[in-house]
Amino acid sequence: MSGNESDRKNVIIGTAGHIDHGKTTLISALTGEDTDRLDEEKERGISIDLGFTGLELADDIKAGIIDVPGHEKFVKNMLAGAGGVDIALLVVAADEGVMPQTREHLAIMELLEVEKGVIAISKADLVEAEWLELVREDIRDQLAESFMAEAPMVTVSGEEETGLDELREKLLQAAREVPAKDDGGNIYLPVDRVFTLTGHGTIVTGTLIRGTLNKDEEVMIYPRGKEARVRSMQVHNQSRSAVKPGERVGVNLAGVDKDEVDRGDVLATAGSLQRTSQVDARLNLLPSAPLVVEHGTRIRFHIGANEVIGRVYLIDQEELYPGESGLVQYRLEDEIVARHLESYVVRRYSPMTTIGGGRVIEDKPPRRRRFDEEAIKELEIKESGTPQERTLLHLQLEQRPMDLQELIQKTGFSRQHLQEILPELADSGEVIELSRYQSSRWLASSVEEEMEEETVEIIEEYHREYPLRRGIGREELRSQLSFEVNSNELREITEHMSDEDLLKIEEEYISLFEFEVEFSGEAEEIREEILREFDDNPYTPPDINEIKDELDEFDAHLVEEVLRSLEERDELVRLNEEVYLSADSVRKARERLVEYLQENESIELAEFRDMLESTRKYTLPLLEYFDQQEVTERRGDERYLK
Repeated sequence: MSGNESDRKNVIIGTAGHIDHGKTTLISALTGEDTDRLDEEKERGISIDLGFTGLELADDIKAGIIDVPGHEKFVKNMLAGAGGVDIALLVVAADEGVMPQTREHLAIMELLEVEKGVIAISKADLVEAEWLELVREDIRDQLAESFMAEAPMVTVSGEEETGLDELREKLLQAAREVPAKDDGGNIYLPVDRVFTLTGHGTIVTGTLIRGTLNKDEEVMIYPRGKEARVRSMQVHNQSRSAVKPGERVGVNLAGVDKDEVDRGDVLATAGSLQRTSQVDARLNLLPSAPLVVEHGTRIRFHIGANEVIGRVYLIDQEELYPGESGLVQYRLEDEIVARHLESYVVRRYSPMTTIGGGRVIEDKPPRRRRFDEEAIKELEIKESGTPQERTLLHLQLEQRPMDLQELIQKTGFSRQHLQEILPELADSGEVIELSRYQSSRWLASSVEEEMEEETVEIIEEYHREYPLRRGIGREELRSQLSFEVNSNELREITEHMSDEDLLKIEEEYISLFEFEVEFSGEAEEIREEILREFDDNPYTPPDINEIKDELDEFDAHLVEEVLRSLEERDELVRLNEEVYLSADSVRKARERLVEYLQENESIELAEFRDMLESTRKYTLPLLEYFDQQEVTERRGDERYLK
């Protein structure tokens, strides 16, 4: 991209107006380009599909023009190109004035939140001056309540090519008032046209809404989930290596067949969107809407260049009357993708008339219950909250740690934006970063507090049930938590709790900070009897079954708990399912074994058995234990010092 290209402001002008009011003729006169590209359009003299061309407004401002069809049968096609329009060029024929499609197009532009507009009174050469003045007054009256109430009005003739300089000047003034677009963030390009060229393959066109699209960039086609690479790009027939938001672009895709992408799909940064058939949104019904929207009304949902049939379910209203606004959930018959606060339009299922529109609030919500106060509060924050409030809300709702990629999908923010937001939330104490044992994951502090409370409750219950055990294992604790955390996350959270003197962590055992194992009553009697047996018979003590038989006057479960406790306290070492030795006996056996192997190259099982005056029942598992501890290594029937 040349230096001046990168500094230019790019705006999109969209035509609006009734059929045969001269939109295409006017654009042709302005630009020298014929936007009717279909043979059928040329034969019938009307625009059926979208036409595109460019217009140099100034050295620093370039406009892309989308010429939309005016016939009511083709409003669907008009909607496909209306997303991303910055300036509406409303064309009204002097010999007919404002007509039904004029009003519908204007309503659509308003619903899509186009804020700037210019009015062109076309075919001025066909009427007298007095009639022209009446048309002006009528237009002002009919647009009085719209965003174009104060829009500049220019009298033009496409055939005679009069008024064009003034029209260009008014369009330039409007373009200068359009806010500059943010070229950072995730790529978002709704596809409004797909075709193939021999030798080039699949080409898609659309208006880049967000991000910067670069040659050779890897992108994804949503909602299909198809990966693709940008082979080349053209903006108004000029090759480009990078494209900025607000530019009309043709993208030659590598690795994609024509039947793998269609109008209504979206070209976007991989991993930045999620497919959904449910959308929460604000619905603003037009004052002219010819119906009352009830719970479950069937509609046609238009977003980007996509049209999907579905139903609308009311969240905070009993019914929606013309001119009213409410929170709704759309349940659609096909999957789509949508950005947070992306504008959309709704048309009646049949007959097909525009009834309203608004902005997307949540792109993959759960099913909402009507008049759910928590859901309403949540949607209000997602609709109008700050980026920090929205990010925090998603973390609170998920009730689990999330990584950057998950947050990109949930919030719609770019990686760079989130890398600014999350540290701010951490500094304010509203989120914590878990990064000690894995790449960064983020958790709402309020969720961590709930998690800590539940952890304490689980461990308290564990201590009540198993008072002789040192504590609960981390994986056992994780399995009992109602929160979704992985092992690394739980390890870091419990270490935070240990730092706060809430927990005590010893090896794999987690206990409450003040907890200590205390033997008393029958448990103390069992403990003393077991340890006496192991002291009296260091290398031939009773096995588990023999211990239970000798202590049969006590509860068998209590005996097992004492044995486990002695093992956890490192007073006994369990060699296999049946055999224990005292920790002192194991230590002395190790010393004798190491001393022997320092003087001798190896030792066999029988030699070790005789050394300890024991039996194979004890010495074989003891040698295997030393192998596991990497004191020795086995080669055939002999052990060597490792």
